[in-house]
Amino acid sequence: MVDQPIQRHRVVPYANTGGVKETLHKPRHSHLAAATIIALAESLGLDVIAEGVETADQSTVLARLGCHVYQGYFFSKPAPAAEFARRNGASSPTAS
Repeated sequence: MVDQPIQRHRVVPYANTGGVKETLHKPRHSHLAAATIIALAESLGLDVIAEGVETADQSTVLARLGCHVYQGYFFSKPAPAAEFARRNGASSPTAS
């Protein structure tokens, strides 16, 4: 992670952990793992994005752990760029 020219780190759902949903509802060790990942990324100057957020409780826990950017079904199902732009008041979708 240190030698890579990156500016953002995603905390993504992994098949073996059940993703954010399962990780944030498990005991202390899971919260410790998430907090450590978030702290490491921030100490390297990276923005952190949590993917797979499905409930308000998950976003609350992530906020307490220092992560404030999320994506997942709690906020919106996947949508084509044009539909996203229409729902969010953008004049035209742009690729990123």
